[in-house]
Amino acid sequence: TADDGCIVTTINSNGGQLVSKLYRFNFDKDKEIWTSQNIDTLVISTQIRDDGTIVAFGDTKCAYYNTNGEYIGSYPYKSKLIDYDCSGTVTALLFENEERRNSSLVLIKDIKSEIKEINIDNEAKHVITDGDNTLLMTGSKIDEYSINGTMKSTVSIGDEYTDFHKLGNYIFLLGYSDINRIDFNG
Repeated sequence: TADDGCIVTTINSNGGQLVSKLYRFNFDKDKEIWTSQNIDTLVISTQIRDDGTIVAFGDTKCAYYNTNGEYIGSYPYKSKLIDYDCSGTVTALLFENEERRNSSLVLIKDIKSEIKEINIDNEAKHVITDGDNTLLMTGSKIDEYSINGTMKSTVSIGDEYTDFHKLGNYIFLLGYSDINRIDFNG
């Protein structure tokens, strides 16, 4: 679990290609518990899902590892990654295609088989996961999606907000000059 140790990511170069490697440490041991193989991406963040699966978010793909550091699979990015999050049993990736001027939300339950892509017809700003659900902020609303990609609920907001956080049944909206709270029972 994350309470008794940590995962450290290192970045190196292999033949001109940036590669990353994960190391698992326990706080009560002198040496690493395991070391992953190199992955050909610049890992910018790692998060742990409820089942212990480790998701390494890179600049060109996200990679999945089991609790023993063994590679499970990866999802290569087709567009520019603008935001990401994972919790519970879902990983959410938010992409922007500048040429087509649209966004897409990718929801991953199982990296080997259960991947949903949702086209977004509005400017996508931020995504967070909450258990098995995903909340997506666009220019004028926040949409909640289930793990299978079905929209569960939506709430309209002003376009002046740039970020949000969910705490219990409340959503805190962050703007350039103010912070507001709205009820959200999803």
